[in-house]
Amino acid sequence: MRKFGKESTAPAEKGADRDSGNGWLSGHRCALILGVIVIVAFLLRFVFAYGVSADGDFALSGGSSAQYHLHVIESILNGSWAFTDAAVNYPIGGSLFVPPLMDFLGAGVAALFQGGMGTTEAASLSLAVLNPIFGALLCIPVYLIGKEMFDKTIGVVAALIIAFMALPISTSVFSSGNEYALAAFLIAFMAYFAVKMVKAADAVDASKKAILVNGVIAGIFLMLAALTWNGFRFAVVLLAVAMVLQAIASRIRGKDFADLTLGYAAIILIGTLVPAAYYVPAGLMDAAYSGPFLIAIVSVVFALAFVALKAKPWVVTIPALVIAFIAFCVVLAIAAPGMFDDFIFGNSVYTSIMQELSSNRVSMSNVAAYYGWLTMWLPICLAIYETYVYFRRDKSATRLFMVVWLFIMFFAVWTSYATAAVVGSVFAVGSAAAIVGIIRWSNTRDWMSDVKAAGFPGCFRKMVKPFPLATVVIVALLVVVPNFSFAVDAGQPSNTEGDAFYAGNTNFTIKTGDSYPMGDVWAGYKNVDKDGAIITWIDSSYDAVTQGGFNSVTDTIGGGSSAAAQFYLSDGSGSAVAAMMLRIMMANCDTDFRTCFGNTSVYDAVKVFMDNPAAAVEEINSHPDTYGKLRSDITDENAVYLASIEKITSGMNQTEIMAAYDSVCDRSGNKIGYMLFDASMLPLQYNDSDSFSTIAYFANYSIDKYGAATQFFSYNTYYGTTQYTSEIYNTMIWKAMVGPSATEAGYSSSYSYLVALSNSDGKEGSAVAMPGYGLAGFEVKSWRVMYNPSNDAALGDDGWEYMDGTAAMAKQKADGGRINYLSAIVMLQYTGVSSPTTFNGNISVDGVDKMASGVTIDVYQYSDVYQKYVLFSSTKTNSNGDYSAIIPASGSYRLDVKIGDVAVASYSSGSVPATISLEQSVVNGTVMANDQIYNAEAMTVEIKSDADSAKFEVVDGRFVIKGVLPGTYTYTLYGETGTSLGTGSVTIYPGTSEGFTIVPTTKTITATVQDIYGKNVDVSKLTDKPVVYATNTSNGMVFRTEVGEKGTAVLNVVPGKYTMSLGNGMVAIQSTVQDTSSSNRSVTMTAYESKTVDLSLSGATTSNVAVYSGTFSIMAVKVSDGKYVFDVPVGLATGEMNYSIYAIDGSKVYSGVYTGGDSVSIDGKDYVEVTGTVKNGDKGMSGTVMFVAGDVKNYNGFQYSVSTDSDGKYTALLPAGSYTIYANNGSNKVAYGSVSATGAKTAVSDMSAVDGRAVTTYFKYDPAISGQSNKNLPFAVALLKYTYNGTDYTLRSMTDTSGTAKFYIPSSTEAKAYFNNAAGTLDNAAFDCKKLIRDITSSGSSATVTIQYVGYEDKDQDNVVKQIAITAEYPMTMVYYADLKKGESTIKFNAGETKSINPGQYEVTIDGSTGGYFKGTAYLYPGQTAMSGMDVKKVVTVTIAKNETDAVTITTEDGSYNAFVGGYYFEQGYKYYLKSVGKSGDAQTLKYGFIDLTSSSAPVTIDMKATEKQIKVTGYIGISASGTITVTGSGFEREFTVTNGAYTLELPADAENVDVAVEATVTVDSTDYEYSATGKFTGMKDGSIRNISVVDATVAVPEEKPDLEAEVTAANFANGIASATVKVVNNSDRDMTYLISAGSAWSLDKAWSVFVEHGSSKTVDITGTYDATRVAPGLDNVTVIVKDINGTDTVTVKVAANSASQTGSLGMDVLTAADENGPNDKVSASQYMYAVKFVNKDVFAKQVSLSGISATGWSCSVVDADGKLVTGIDKPITVYGLQTVTYYISFMKEASEKGDKDTVPTANVTFTYDGGSASKELKSTAVAVETDSTSVSGGDAMMERSGMPAGVWFLVAVIILMLIAIFWLASKRGVFGRK
Repeated sequence: MRKFGKESTAPAEKGADRDSGNGWLSGHRCALILGVIVIVAFLLRFVFAYGVSADGDFALSGGSSAQYHLHVIESILNGSWAFTDAAVNYPIGGSLFVPPLMDFLGAGVAALFQGGMGTTEAASLSLAVLNPIFGALLCIPVYLIGKEMFDKTIGVVAALIIAFMALPISTSVFSSGNEYALAAFLIAFMAYFAVKMVKAADAVDASKKAILVNGVIAGIFLMLAALTWNGFRFAVVLLAVAMVLQAIASRIRGKDFADLTLGYAAIILIGTLVPAAYYVPAGLMDAAYSGPFLIAIVSVVFALAFVALKAKPWVVTIPALVIAFIAFCVVLAIAAPGMFDDFIFGNSVYTSIMQELSSNRVSMSNVAAYYGWLTMWLPICLAIYETYVYFRRDKSATRLFMVVWLFIMFFAVWTSYATAAVVGSVFAVGSAAAIVGIIRWSNTRDWMSDVKAAGFPGCFRKMVKPFPLATVVIVALLVVVPNFSFAVDAGQPSNTEGDAFYAGNTNFTIKTGDSYPMGDVWAGYKNVDKDGAIITWIDSSYDAVTQGGFNSVTDTIGGGSSAAAQFYLSDGSGSAVAAMMLRIMMANCDTDFRTCFGNTSVYDAVKVFMDNPAAAVEEINSHPDTYGKLRSDITDENAVYLASIEKITSGMNQTEIMAAYDSVCDRSGNKIGYMLFDASMLPLQYNDSDSFSTIAYFANYSIDKYGAATQFFSYNTYYGTTQYTSEIYNTMIWKAMVGPSATEAGYSSSYSYLVALSNSDGKEGSAVAMPGYGLAGFEVKSWRVMYNPSNDAALGDDGWEYMDGTAAMAKQKADGGRINYLSAIVMLQYTGVSSPTTFNGNISVDGVDKMASGVTIDVYQYSDVYQKYVLFSSTKTNSNGDYSAIIPASGSYRLDVKIGDVAVASYSSGSVPATISLEQSVVNGTVMANDQIYNAEAMTVEIKSDADSAKFEVVDGRFVIKGVLPGTYTYTLYGETGTSLGTGSVTIYPGTSEGFTIVPTTKTITATVQDIYGKNVDVSKLTDKPVVYATNTSNGMVFRTEVGEKGTAVLNVVPGKYTMSLGNGMVAIQSTVQDTSSSNRSVTMTAYESKTVDLSLSGATTSNVAVYSGTFSIMAVKVSDGKYVFDVPVGLATGEMNYSIYAIDGSKVYSGVYTGGDSVSIDGKDYVEVTGTVKNGDKGMSGTVMFVAGDVKNYNGFQYSVSTDSDGKYTALLPAGSYTIYANNGSNKVAYGSVSATGAKTAVSDMSAVDGRAVTTYFKYDPAISGQSNKNLPFAVALLKYTYNGTDYTLRSMTDTSGTAKFYIPSSTEAKAYFNNAAGTLDNAAFDCKKLIRDITSSGSSATVTIQYVGYEDKDQDNVVKQIAITAEYPMTMVYYADLKKGESTIKFNAGETKSINPGQYEVTIDGSTGGYFKGTAYLYPGQTAMSGMDVKKVVTVTIAKNETDAVTITTEDGSYNAFVGGYYFEQGYKYYLKSVGKSGDAQTLKYGFIDLTSSSAPVTIDMKATEKQIKVTGYIGISASGTITVTGSGFEREFTVTNGAYTLELPADAENVDVAVEATVTVDSTDYEYSATGKFTGMKDGSIRNISVVDATVAVPEEKPDLEAEVTAANFANGIASATVKVVNNSDRDMTYLISAGSAWSLDKAWSVFVEHGSSKTVDITGTYDATRVAPGLDNVTVIVKDINGTDTVTVKVAANSASQTGSLGMDVLTAADENGPNDKVSASQYMYAVKFVNKDVFAKQVSLSGISATGWSCSVVDADGKLVTGIDKPITVYGLQTVTYYISFMKEASEKGDKDTVPTANVTFTYDGGSASKELKSTAVAVETDSTSVSGGDAMMERSGMPAGVWFLVAVIILMLIAIFWLASKRGVFGRK
């Protein structure tokens, strides 16, 4: 029998304490040090957070966890505590998922404070104070663990480290309301007693009692931890692993392990089983407890079994128990898979969807911030080292526990934030042991002693020891510095963290003040009776409960989240109320709600889904278009919601839904009455941590890989922006918080709309939110937004504060500033609707045999806040066209009938007919691509909307849409293969519309057209612009466009493959096919001059007519039947031409030859089908067969070629006649034959191939240009003559763009090559050639003819480039690039002299003294009559006199100048501005000069000596516009920049009196206004101020007329009835229908449109309605909107005039700054602007005249708030009816000097207007700016820089004192020197 015994190999106490002192102090050093550490730890957690928290009635941080604990403590204090929580997951109820020990402790502490404060405040205080206490006390068990595992030194250092670790600090600060600090404290004590237990087992005199006592105590601490924190599972795993490994290790080594196993079992069982008393009745068995419970039971059972079997051989028992464990797991996985998951992977308190979202791990960067960059890795390093020690020399139980503890605690930190917060002790102990060990190993103590003893400067030499020095540096830089900075940061709330200069990753926010704006919302409901529960998102559930006193539909673990998500994403009021109703019904599933529904069939359908969720899933899967982009694994709950909401909203109108909801609430006794929305719900940019995608995820919508809910939006990850779909604008989130869609608000994209909403300036046309938009049955109870009083505030600036939204708008209107509407917090309350507030009607369409279902009925109510009609409710017609609209209970309203976003009819309240009949719609459309009708294939147009859908055929590129309802449709254009060619949208109005265009999706082909010399074609020098053609290789569609000024052309083509060609005077050979199937293409085309030829084919209708010669081939362009045109290229060497023409049209063949001239005519003949075979031996030969009409010597005859198939067979359709036949295989075989084609068919006898060869001829010329080789000569006739078998043959071709022509002739045959003609001669503008002939030997394969320049190599020449006669305008010298004979390469010209020179490259010099100037390279090309690149400029000699040190600069707008010794050559025809800058002492001197050569050619001498000192004069033009100010003085003219109205003039001191002219522009609402002014400045000196006031603005005229212009020529608004005459001008090249709509302030009575022919105009009289008490012409949004049917062009025109007669007057208020509620004056450095607010109480406009303004030396004008000049003071101001507007009377001093103190004039102004007048004294307020001091004062002024908070300096001082004490006490005892 094996013997068992005890052993003790526990780690020895390292360095036993030395007595190095006497008395109490020396005996309690560690206690004192530990006490200091605890105090510092408490201060870190207390100092920074206390003030913020206490000021907010002890407000808490810690997120939803803190609010949970606060709620539970309150329930304990008020006696309502139970195991379940009825306040959340309403109306089902939630669980208390966090064990209550922390809460009961908090309740006990709170009871002490309750007498002096309220329950909530006492509970908050208790939570706030407990956490820093437990966080600081954590240092004690950490010290004890370090001491027990290692020694006291390591224990002290570990305590110090944990005191400064970031995450333990941030989770235990004063205000932290979570349980993590207490859990960490208890877990650490559990570990300490566990260490004590294993050390007792390792002791030589091991005591079973000591083992069990320590085990029981450890178990008690684990029990307390389990009753504090539901994440205690990892501690059970730690103990189970340590117990099992210890048992196995001891058993293998033959050591007794029973006592220690019992000790472990005691910890596990006590710590796990006792908490069952809470977890089981709380219903948390599955959620939190079953996993740890199973681990505890299974591990203890197997360990005890192992103990019981210790007498058996371990080689049997260990494998047997392992097999048994595996079998247990398999059985458990099969029988209870849920429990198996809990056992292996752990429990989750979250719902299934919440579980998916909450399963994230802690990142490495987070752990680094939590526990330090270096210290995060030290525990695992130590664990590895200790493992090594264990296996090599110390197999004690203590060492094994230490290894297991280090490993499991380290890896546990990565599993979750909560676990990371609890296991900090491992990082403290592990890091302390590693750091102290390294310090000891490096002998740092002796090194420090040596450095100290060496004195100065010897200490530096002693200091240079690598290991101790590196140790100190590493510890200082990688441990002390980062951990200290993170610690201070972790202790500061983000409420005040702006003062810190460092940042970690442990931010926390105390929920108070501006950092928690939602608190103000809750405060308004705290003690108010509630009419139902609240829907809020999960992170605010307990905030609603504790701070608002609500019951919440959601809780923080996912309860009610699907219901809330469905509500938030509901499509308007009806769907939202349906979601609320379903929540109550599903929570009361046993209650029969059938009688609550007016339409019981709807209830029956919903009941089916509730009872059988699979039916709901099937419904959704069967109708994907109805339900949108959902996840495939949709949950049953979400399926029931979605399917049921669809049934309810499609079967009941909003009124019926709300009535049913009210009845369901009455029947169940439950009600949801409130809804909270906040800014975090809106997706604004990529990675912005919004909750929208989370909400969509809970609703089971599909989320893409970037985190976007694609049903509602997507991300542009490159720019980080969001792109909204139309669906997001229909959600409750958007309607509740923002309201109108981007389109409704007038924005073209969601991005621009979001930007505008985030920083709205409140000016006309700016974005504004309308919370509760269209949500009838809901009332906005609270709306808060962020406001900043600065007009220039950016989102990141200071000054933003939350305030009531309506108050913010009023404040902005009065005082300016900015509003961030996207920061909104909105509270809605459900109010429902009663039957008297509904209107029932029907919609029908004339001439359409279908019901008008799905038509939108929008009801608008006028808003005094927004000064326009705002959507009140929205509904749709049912399948019969019926609707029931919710209308306001009182007051007027407007009812719009819309299909899509088109209001096809509109009615004011009281005039809505019961049946509304709409006119039938007809739209004539065209498919266009590249501005051409696209008719190359059969196509179909499909249109869809909510109300209708249809398909229409496209015939010859045209289609007609009819028989559909008016409205906005999406369309898809399908090609003949069924693929989509493009999509878009179209607005269809009643009646007939023209001009609708569908443009298929296109790609671009960008063609760069170059001439034969490689330069882009200059079309300005051509009579006709060349045209680029792209021909589709599949369907023959030809796209065309003209070549632009820069030699480029862009064609928009339907994706496909295209051949490219040129026409209209130029041709190009482009053999490469451009494939645009998937991408755009670019191509460079070499253009050749061409001859345009008219072709007549009598009786032909075909479009396929080929013209070809050699390898060149083009298709003639059809003009009309029988009429065609084609272009043939003309090259430099083109002389004779010979092109064959061929076409088949029915049974006719057209064949002929073009040899020159302007036209050619060909008659059609019946074709003959000629067939034959070419043989190569016994096999057929693939290749080309050429037919030549007539005799074999007739090289000018018609040619036609066909290809043979693989068997050598061919067929050709030819006119009757005789033909010589040539065939070749493209390499080494040729064949010959002939045929006389007669009858309908003719067969050619087989032709047998013989050996052949290819012969290539080259035709070139020498360009005589540097770097260029001989140039190719394309498009020249090429002939090859040879004799074969006694017969003479002549083959004809044409050189291609490489100057080559290829022929195939029999082998061993001699031949002659000819160019241009059979004589080989050429005489044209470029060349003189007498012998373009080359012999080819019987074995030769090529021949080259090169034309040389005259004199080449000084020999006789038969073929030369012609010389060209050049006449010189100026004397010049030319240096020829090529070598002339006798070396005479320089040519000199006198003015007017003519010489003949060779084409080529020249260096040309024309001296400016001749009156012309040029120096550079020029070219003379063959056949040209002028030099290319020689831009000779007419110049004037300018001599400038200046001082030696003067620096002269010359500027000119378009002219040029060149310097020479002694002066400059200035180009004539331009103005030149000179500036000379010098020095006189320390002063800068300045002189300006001006030379006007626009009409002068005489030499100029100008004095530019800078002798006058420079002065600076500043000024302002009266408005904030930008442009230029031109100063004209004696002998100079100078232009200066005006920026935002201000300018600085730098002038010489003698320029005291000058003339000035201002030109400036300001842009307001996308319109440019141009201003000008002229005047004189006199008496100027340095520092002078000279202002000039610009005069009335003119609207800038665009350079080109827009395609659409519109204006309102007349209007009549009276008694609520409006009419207007609108003139629409169509400047486009197409007839067009234009759609007319009204701005939001009024409405048209129907959908108006007007048809206007291209290039003409038409007027239309439109009628509508408006609210006569609130709306008048001239106000914002009283506009007419005109857009073409394609939506391409839109014009918005303001309705200003009103011809209606005006009677009666309510008068007008005129307010100034001195009046109550008057506007504030404005002041700048140049102006004082008296603000005058005009309040026109009448509905008609008034003209206001000003009198009494007179101030000598001051310029006066009237400007608006945008800085735009309204008028001069001598002209009246228009104030429109019902308008409230502020204008500014600007006083600007015309001239002043430095140091002047000008007093703004006081003016007694009389404002006279229609029906009255007002007199006001305008008196400025005192404004003083002192420049001799830098002090400022005021509520927001700051006299010092922000710095570190005072608390930091206090803390630093404490830490320094603490470190001094620690090191002094430690050194006294020699702790750093222990080995």
